[in-house]
Amino acid sequence: MSTVSAERGHRIFEHTADTGIEAWAPDLAALFEECAAAMFELMYAPPAAPPEPAVAIEATGDTTEDLLVAWLSELLYVAEVGDVALCAFTVDAMAPGTMRGRTAGVPAAAMTPSGPPIKAVTYHGLEVTRAGLWGARVIFDV
Repeated sequence: MSTVSAERGHRIFEHTADTGIEAWAPDLAALFEECAAAMFELMYAPPAAPPEPAVAIEATGDTTEDLLVAWLSELLYVAEVGDVALCAFTVDAMAPGTMRGRTAGVPAAAMTPSGPPIKAVTYHGLEVTRAGLWGARVIFDV
């Protein structure tokens, strides 16, 4: 499973008993959106139905890495509490230490699982880099 283009995409990799993603995008907001899409791709096949109305998401963190973990963790929380498979992600604003975005999904019961549920976003091996494109490496506890 992967989505690949020159400008934006991700690759999924196995890690011991966990799983992870490597993602890239032209800017930081697009990178956060790509990481979110990849995370939910680990759990669900793409939905056939259009996503439900958007839910606002806010996250804070001391570093870019902290902010990415907070964003992905908040998305997992919204999915768990709402029993939805999230499939649309938009970062509306980013500033040092804070961000705002939106997400939307479909009822999880209507989705086909593509892997085990993600329990948590980890800091193990976490990286956010910039060398032309922005890049991230994230490992998830499954």
